[in-house]
Amino acid sequence: CAVAVMARNRVIDNSRICPGLAIVGLSSSGQASYESFENSGIGSNGLTSARHELLSKHYFEKYPETCDPNTSQEYIYCGPYRMMDPLPGSNLSVGQALLSPTRTYLPVAKAIAHELGDRLNGLVHCSGGGQTKCLRFGSGVHHIKDNLFPVPPLFAEIQKSSGTTDEEMHQVYNMGHRLEAYCSEEQSRQVIEISQSFGIDAQVIGRTEASERTDQTNHVSIHRQGRVLSYG
Repeated sequence: CAVAVMARNRVIDNSRICPGLAIVGLSSSGQASYESFENSGIGSNGLTSARHELLSKHYFEKYPETCDPNTSQEYIYCGPYRMMDPLPGSNLSVGQALLSPTRTYLPVAKAIAHELGDRLNGLVHCSGGGQTKCLRFGSGVHHIKDNLFPVPPLFAEIQKSSGTTDEEMHQVYNMGHRLEAYCSEEQSRQVIEISQSFGIDAQVIGRTEASERTDQTNHVSIHRQGRVLSYG
């Protein structure tokens, strides 16, 4: 539990997310200026699933205490890797990628909020829903994400090893960026510059438009490798 006190006029109110905004994604991988090591992009949400999708039965046999005894063995350590194996497409080992600390965006988010003030319509942390987390914010919004970052090697390997669908991967994992800033197109350039000053890659990954649903509910369209994944 965390408690904070702040002035009302400094609260970032995600109810202000509306049609007509740019969505700036801040990368979840790479190495920020305040990090000591390269980050794989993994977050604490989804870590248990990632561990069992990538690591081999060797770990169940040697360390049975790392598993819930009530879980069926078909879901336990189903992958092909050991911790020291190299992660394909990466400079990291599988173990390093899985143990990569969840990136804190506090330094860069603080700078963005300070510089933009009320010109920042919202910040969405893409955990607990991955790329569909934004469904919960704003009203009558169609979130269109058509310029996403390339999928980091860790998530690509999780999908390859597990056979998980694109639809589920984007609901469980951040798939390349774990923080979104919602602002005008003009302000998006400032957000990108601030993020890059911390060594974090950032880009406009999409936009918001008016909901196309007859009941005006929020929905998300994710464009990935020639497909459009729809949620909401």
